[in-house]
Amino acid sequence: MITGFIQEQIPTRMKQFGYGEDYSVQWYCLTVPGSSTITWRVDNYWIYLPQELTLEVVNMVVESDIGFLETKSPKHTLNSFEHTGKFSVTNREATPARLNMIIAVPHCVTLNLKQA
Repeated sequence: MITGFIQEQIPTRMKQFGYGEDYSVQWYCLTVPGSSTITWRVDNYWIYLPQELTLEVVNMVVESDIGFLETKSPKHTLNSFEHTGKFSVTNREATPARLNMIIAVPHCVTLNLKQA
């Protein structure tokens, strides 16, 4: 998913989930220390990873209850750019790396990005 497509799809997805227009969209940049994993619980809100920004990232793995993305693996050809539930980002490199994301948050949910 590229950024423009995500921006077009979020209203449709939020309507499908029953939130209508009662949500906000926020942009984040997550810095993951080298050789480490960050895990969040992101139940009831959705994280979108723009392909043009994600695939430039060093060797990372993103996993959630509904998706999997591996940035530098020719073996894994099916990647998901929409995530919710348990959300983990693993940086396989020794140096810190940044991951850009778009988060759609229904207004009935409090955004809480504390590690799980």
